[in-house]
Amino acid sequence: MRQISTVIEIGTGKVVCVICETGKYDETHILGNATVTYPGYKNRKWVDRHSIAPAIKEALHEAEKMAGRKVKNVHIGIPGDFLKVVCIKSEIEFNTQKTLTQADINYLYQQSRSKLQVPKEYTVIHRCPILFILDDARKTMDPNTKRAKKVSVVVSYVLAEKWFGRGIKQMLLRYGYNASTFIGASYAEAMKFIPQEKRDHGAVMIDIGNTSTTVMVARGDGLMFHKVLNFGGANITEDIMKVLNTKHKVAEELKKRAIYGLSLSEQDNYEVCDKDTYKFEKFSAIKVQAIIEARLKEMIDVIVDTLDRSGCRLPKYVPVFVTGGTASMRGLREFIQKETNHNTIIVTPQSTCFNQPAYSSALAVADFALEAETEEEQGFFENIKNLFLR
Repeated sequence: MRQISTVIEIGTGKVVCVICETGKYDETHILGNATVTYPGYKNRKWVDRHSIAPAIKEALHEAEKMAGRKVKNVHIGIPGDFLKVVCIKSEIEFNTQKTLTQADINYLYQQSRSKLQVPKEYTVIHRCPILFILDDARKTMDPNTKRAKKVSVVVSYVLAEKWFGRGIKQMLLRYGYNASTFIGASYAEAMKFIPQEKRDHGAVMIDIGNTSTTVMVARGDGLMFHKVLNFGGANITEDIMKVLNTKHKVAEELKKRAIYGLSLSEQDNYEVCDKDTYKFEKFSAIKVQAIIEARLKEMIDVIVDTLDRSGCRLPKYVPVFVTGGTASMRGLREFIQKETNHNTIIVTPQSTCFNQPAYSSALAVADFALEAETEEEQGFFENIKNLFLR
């Protein structure tokens, strides 16, 4: 049966709406989409709280026009800034070795949930197994039907801030839409764009947005580590503006033009048209590159330090996946690979409409939403629909 989902993904500088459906071979078809820029949020607060509701409304209406249909239920992607990840270990030991059943696995989940202490301002939206260990030695992602005397599991819980979910839910109701489910955008992104075989051994994902950067360590079907850092592509733009004494639009264009690692001479320049005055301005390519690299170096140093303090074991073979709007900067992959000494991959969604890293989060949430529409364990999704009313 064909499933159709509508998703709103709220980024640090844009609202993306996607209306999609499952194809004959389980592929995702985008029926309608829209991207609306808005002032965004910074330090977990709206830059202009009056701008978010109109942006959501406009994105939904534009996507509906393209899709040629009116939607009612909307899945909400909650940004990493409003998420928290907590990992809990639980175990059971039997008198003798036995064949494990789903009831045993469910008991492990119940035990881990009883240990979880959720701050009053948060609610649980995802529960994901990181790893099962049988008899303190054998590691597996699916212990069902395997034999063991002792089994333990590390369960990752994704928590969302209630105020954020409540606010978006109320905005949607104001315009005649229902909030269907709430999906952790960074969690969905890691699960979709880091291949399973990489996650089985551990992988890093860095989502560099406009005003914030989310650093994640994925393992198995969950996140072991999740932290948001208060910097992003906007910091690079601001540096260019200040040092070169130029406008924001010009600085953004210079940021797009620059290429890390390019051999430059004193004669190399960038010419950018100021769209307000229609005059061309000339800037030293060496100076522009130096400004960008200085800020990037500072950002990557903080990211590396964050990973070092994460408590996660990250051998050199662990890959780093980079996404977010800033990931489109030319030469960024080589820069991060050099600074981290880890194989680095820029996430490029395979989508006709959204083939840029900036849209990977929206596409991941859309895929997750389609799975939610057909989820057999309907009770779980029914439960989280009303969490933000409490």
